[in-house]
Amino acid sequence: MVSSGKLNLLEIELREQIHIKQQISNEILLLRAREYITDNLEFNRLNNLVTYRDLYHQVTKKKRVWPLRKVVSEFEDELFKAVPCWLVSPESVSTIFPMKEMFDLVIFDEASQCFAERGIPAMYRAKQVVVAGDDQQLRPNDFT
Repeated sequence: MVSSGKLNLLEIELREQIHIKQQISNEILLLRAREYITDNLEFNRLNNLVTYRDLYHQVTKKKRVWPLRKVVSEFEDELFKAVPCWLVSPESVSTIFPMKEMFDLVIFDEASQCFAERGIPAMYRAKQVVVAGDDQQLRPNDFT
């Protein structure tokens, strides 16, 4: 028989170990993301980094700023390598991203609240689509 005090100590130790494992897992995930971004960097003959140089210039300049749609279309590879997951509305997808297959997966959550004609352009940009929604949600509204 295990005493209740010993059982409580074991439970506390288990919780601590689970917490430590979660922290280490988060650190490993961030490290792998950083490694992915820095893979295959290109340098010029003076050993200056050129991979993200033009993107950095466009993002930080104060005058003659490019529209977001042009930045995304010009620097698609760099942006999607640095930011692989995007959270945008179907209308924003149509505004920002070029009309070509760009995403591995597009997820529509609460799809019953989205007009079908606004979601189709986002679906066109995906290799796979997940549509989640139910008939208990509010119908689509146009509050504009």
